[in-house]
Amino acid sequence: MGGARTPNWTKDFERAAALSDIRRRRLAERFRTEKDRLDREHKKRDEDARERTGEILEHAVVLATQEQVAALRADLDAYDAAVTAALMENGEALDAARAAVDDMLDRAHRLPDGRRVFRSADGERVFDEFGNDVTDQISPDEIDPSRPTWNEFAAGLERQRILEQERTDLLAFQAQVDEARQRLDSGTLTQQDLDRMRADLEADMPEAVRRQLAPEEPDQAPPETTAPAQPLDLDAMRRDLAANLPDM
Repeated sequence: MGGARTPNWTKDFERAAALSDIRRRRLAERFRTEKDRLDREHKKRDEDARERTGEILEHAVVLATQEQVAALRADLDAYDAAVTAALMENGEALDAARAAVDDMLDRAHRLPDGRRVFRSADGERVFDEFGNDVTDQISPDEIDPSRPTWNEFAAGLERQRILEQERTDLLAFQAQVDEARQRLDSGTLTQQDLDRMRADLEADMPEAVRRQLAPEEPDQAPPETTAPAQPLDLDAMRRDLAANLPDM
């Protein structure tokens, strides 16, 4: 007789036990994988939290001291006085520049249609008051040499434009100083706020204000605007003239 045969239920039990062991190993591996992922996420969150805490501490709000506020207020007083003085000088210079332009227009040669014209300094061309070349309409020889030249008139217009732009810059800086003073009065500025305000004021300060704060020696005064050898940009000149010339 052969050996006893193993009942079928025993083999079924062994197979079931083997499958359960495989499933347990797979579940255990999946659990370890998930646990490793969660550990990495927790570690990353902890690192980010520590970094944010460090940034907050590094940039902690520190209100400016009374001494720092007083120092900036003193600077604003100096800037205010310098702007006022610069505006007064600018006003006088601008009035003189406009009067000079008007005088040259009054003394200019006139065409039959009423336009004022100027001969170039080299005596080769003629320009009207709006910068148009009208040499084909009138010969330079027809204009009295004692009358203002185009170069003188163009230089006068350029000086007037520069002074008008300077006045615009001065008024803008004056408003910036006033705004800074109002912010100081709020009493909530930090040291960083004061540093930024001071840096912005220094960067935006017009040259006319700098001259008032540190006057130059008389022999170092900026030279007067000289007449250009050639006509200025005609399109720009036409725009300026259209905006600034008085009605005649």
